[in-house]
This record gives sequence, C-alpha cells and structure tokens, in this order.
Amino acid sequence: MLISKLGNFIFKQALLFLNQLDDLFPGSHLKVSINVSILELLRGDYIDHIKNTVKECHISPKRIELEVTESVFEEKFDLANSIMGDLRRLGFTVALDDFGKGYSSFYRLREMNMDTIKIDKCFVDKINKTNTDEFIIDEIIALSHKLGLKVVGEGVESIEQVIYLKANMCDFLQGYYLSKPLKAPDLIRFIKAHSLKD
Repeated sequence: MLISKLGNFIFKQALLFLNQLDDLFPGSHLKVSINVSILELLRGDYIDHIKNTVKECHISPKRIELEVTESVFEEKFDLANSIMGDLRRLGFTVALDDFGKGYSSFYRLREMNMDTIKIDKCFVDKINKTNTDEFIIDEIIALSHKLGLKVVGEGVESIEQVIYLKANMCDFLQGYYLSKPLKAPDLIRFIKAHSLKD
C-alpha cells in the first residue's frame, strides 16, 4: 500500500534528520513529531516496524511524538486506543491533532491513551477577534491539564495570541508567528539563530 510505504519513508527520514541535529547540536535532546494516518496505525506490523527503525537509527522512542487525528477513533476506537497504549509503553508519546473539530469530547479524552492535545486553529483564531468572555480556549487548556495532558496551541499568528496562550498556561505554541514550515537546511539555520532554551 502506497500510504504505508510513504509513511515508512517519512518516519525514517525524520529519525535520520534527528541524528543530523544531534551531530550539530550535541546535548540538545530535540524531539520530533510525526503524523501517522489511521491506515498506518492499524496496520498489523506498524509497531514492529517503528521499533526496528528507532533501533536502527539509535533514537530513543522518548524523543518521538506520534500525531494522530480524531478520525482514528471514529470506527475502531478500542483497537486504535490499544495500539496507542502499546506505543506509549514503548516510550513514544502520542498527540491528538486538531482537537475540537470533530469526534472527540473531554469525556472520551479521559479514556484515550494520549499525552498531548493540539487545539485546532479555529479556537486560536478567535483570540483578538472575539470578546474575551466568549473564549473557551482557556477552559480547554485547564481541563486538559486536569486530565494530565500537555497542550499545544495550533495556528498561532499574532503576538496577542502568544500573550493570551502563555497567560493561560498553554504548554507549547505552533504557527506562522514562530515560523513557517521550513526545509531541513533552513530549520538548521533557524535553530542556530535561536536559543534552544526559548
């Protein structure tokens, strides 16, 4: 299946790039997030494949976050959730991408084998466009923390959004305000130009 071959290729390339970053920035312990499709996740040999790949590339699973979308849970919740539990036990972290757009609820979130939720851009967009009394993103962050989850704010594009999310204890920010997607050489230059402690 083409998507499986492509997923395998992307996974290995991400790990090889992480090795390159380790050579350039020793001791930085940078992590990488990799998107995983439902077709990959539910493939019978998926776990064995990524176990073998991290071993081959000498990368700790703790430095890899696997991002899945809510569609993973729409039909085969128990199976997908079990696989993600196995991945977490191996040391990988798991993130739920685009939270709030579809299937997931906080009730169901309590049952999911997750470490992180990524709040969809549609919520972040409301910051500085809506009366603050109408925001719910602060409550999403607070409830997520209560469930022991880390939170990423997606689609951050303004300083107002940065200030609001930081004030409400959002753990990580992602978006064009910080950087557009970068090719490998540009990312290396970006890291060199910014403190890894920021």
